[in-house]
Amino acid sequence: MVYPWYFEQDPALRPLREVADLLAAKQDWKPLYDPGVLGANTVPVAAAVYSDDIYVDRDLSLRTAAAVRGLQVWESADFHHDGIADDGERIFARLLGMARSGGR
Repeated sequence: MVYPWYFEQDPALRPLREVADLLAAKQDWKPLYDPGVLGANTVPVAAAVYSDDIYVDRDLSLRTAAAVRGLQVWESADFHHDGIADDGERIFARLLGMARSGGR
């Protein structure tokens, strides 16, 4: 998720503004995933949702997670979009533990 103002404020993004506007105006995107397949999931899975992520919409993340059968969400305000770079070992260990426990 990229806000239009990024292309005004970030000098590195300014040259991409026209392309970003074209992509934002595109209306005929195909679905990214099949809700039926997500709803039939049988693989243990866990996901981190960062409450204050500036690139990924929290509500969309939670709705998508809710569509995946058996997915466990760890929502945290302790990390942001680059959380894996800040403390990847701890984040991975937490998610792996959740997936292995299977919600128990």
